[in-house]
Amino acid sequence: MADETNGTSLNELVDAARDSSAGGRAQLLESLNAICLKSGQELSPSEKAIVFDIFRQLVQVVEVRVRKTLARILSDRGDVPHDLIMTLANEDIDVAEPVLRLSQVLEDTDLIKVIASQAEAHQLAISKRDNLSIAVTDALVETQNRNVICSLLRNEGAEIREGTMQILVEQSIDDREYQELVSRRRELTTDMARRMYSWVGEALRSHLTETFPAIDWELDETVSEAVTRALEETDFADEDGVVASILGDSGYKPHPRSMVSALKNGDIRLFEELFRDLTDLSVNSATRVLYDAGPEALAIACKAAHVDAPTFGDIICYLQGGGDTKRFRQSQAYIKLMDYFERIDAKGAERVLNAWRETPVDAW
Repeated sequence: MADETNGTSLNELVDAARDSSAGGRAQLLESLNAICLKSGQELSPSEKAIVFDIFRQLVQVVEVRVRKTLARILSDRGDVPHDLIMTLANEDIDVAEPVLRLSQVLEDTDLIKVIASQAEAHQLAISKRDNLSIAVTDALVETQNRNVICSLLRNEGAEIREGTMQILVEQSIDDREYQELVSRRRELTTDMARRMYSWVGEALRSHLTETFPAIDWELDETVSEAVTRALEETDFADEDGVVASILGDSGYKPHPRSMVSALKNGDIRLFEELFRDLTDLSVNSATRVLYDAGPEALAIACKAAHVDAPTFGDIICYLQGGGDTKRFRQSQAYIKLMDYFERIDAKGAERVLNAWRETPVDAW
């Protein structure tokens, strides 16, 4: 170490290094931090390498309390070896939290690996970092963990790409907290705001009209009221089909999440009507796709109608899950269907759906 390190400090280091007990190892770590890192003296590259090598060995043998101290010490340093930081980042969350939230040594690829391999607590810590790239926010949204996504949406330093925002807007249709958080994101576009206006409450409608003054909100008021009634389980599909005709006359396409809401509420009739409106299929053709042609046909129709993957997944869970959607989501049938849906070419699906619209169902 540098010459100006006093003899007492060196003696402390020597004594701590000789003590192999848990307390001695903890004292060695604290002494190294105080003498070498906090003292303000400049260490040579070789001296710094020695210090971090000792830390690297200590982290394997010291108790959790000491590892927490080490993680806190190293979390805001930019000169820590990458492998040491990764070791701490994959520790239990009590140790990993400050590193995941603060360390600038961690790169996007490191954060994405942790998101994929660790549980909610680690993902939450990452979601609170001061700056999050689009690649990392995509990985957090792909967890489909509501707590993680809400934490991400609260993070003003996170960048969210337009496609991901569109997914979050669609998922907000039956989640008021999502609506609140999504509506206040800077990435919300005019088109997204117009879509949300159909299902949010009065307070958020006021916020949207103030944030997007250029939109003529009055044009969509009739449609918005109809959709709101549907989502509040009122008589959307009345006997005379009045509301359905309003939607049809306006040229409005129902939001895909409205089909999930209908299934969640046990309203199969409403679900079928919304599916027909979304796909422009006849009653017989829609029935064939939904119940006779197999789930692959439903996947093609949904892909052609621009239904996102999470919404399609919810739909098949309600239709195929036999009342146990959570269990079905873990099944091989679900995994295979989702893989099939992801691999469908959207343009090809549109051509197939057009053919179904034009061909009598008995000629399929």
